[in-house]
Amino acid sequence: MFSENLKAARKKTGLSQKKLADMLGVNTGTVGNWESGIREPGFQMIHKIANVLNANVASLIAIDTVDMENDASKNAPYTVNINDEDFKIFISLPVEARKQALDYMKYLADKSTFAK
Repeated sequence: MFSENLKAARKKTGLSQKKLADMLGVNTGTVGNWESGIREPGFQMIHKIANVLNANVASLIAIDTVDMENDASKNAPYTVNINDEDFKIFISLPVEARKQALDYMKYLADKSTFAK
């Protein structure tokens, strides 16, 4: 979940909520709201947060990155790249819709026809 990932990334860099807020140009309460899950930033701000925390967007929004060295799909006949437009669509979804989308992707990954 974004809130937990943000808090972990912030703590990993040793920044306080106030320092992160100052670097992002927002109020400390805004960062607190993000970390508690009360609110979520927009796509542009998520990119800014990722840059400030030296993290990638996928790690903040809880989309697993793929380790191609250990991924069985590396021999697949094609690959699909997730781009900024895809992230914008995903981020624009309500939280419940994001959960459903991820559940569906996991379902597809578990199907033998897609896992080969």
